[in-house]
Amino acid sequence: MTSFSALEHDLDGEQAAPIGVSPLRLDVLGPQGETLRSLDLTEPVLTIGQASGNQLVLDAEGVSRYHMRLSRDGARVMVADLGGRTGTTLNDQRLVPHTETPMAPGGFLRVGPFRLRLSDPAAARAATTAVVAPDAVHSAIVLSIAGGRETLELTPGQPAVVVFMLTNNGDAPDAAVLSAEGIPPEWMRLPEGAVR
Repeated sequence: MTSFSALEHDLDGEQAAPIGVSPLRLDVLGPQGETLRSLDLTEPVLTIGQASGNQLVLDAEGVSRYHMRLSRDGARVMVADLGGRTGTTLNDQRLVPHTETPMAPGGFLRVGPFRLRLSDPAAARAATTAVVAPDAVHSAIVLSIAGGRETLELTPGQPAVVVFMLTNNGDAPDAAVLSAEGIPPEWMRLPEGAVR
């Protein structure tokens, strides 16, 4: 277990992640791959199940009262199935009940009908941040993912509806052409021609 000093508490008096360790996030995904809820993992232990005594309550068929436990010690995350009837999978491999198994960011758990994705938002921001010289910007058009998300992860084989916000922050009308690379054109529907 990680020990916390009085200096490592946030302003509300809650325990914060140890200094130098970025907060990890657990996204709860629904049957269509949509994000239902996101939690920052700031506590050393997170229990998941149907019972109200869990920190993350997932009320659905296939989820046990006390289904699984996720524990964090610094940057290391361990998961354990608590012996429920339907079990838990990590990256499509069934977990051995009552045995801690390491989980890395990018990993997926299956708990009943839900998929839980562990992510490192700080690493995702660093990987997607581009430095643009101020004189290289010729447009006031900004493209962002609706809902305030900074990253978007699509699950192979799962349909997804993605809403982007295209904003013109300039004073003059402008146009943009939307395209995507690395995705077969028949898999997506984009506006034809320029967006004004």
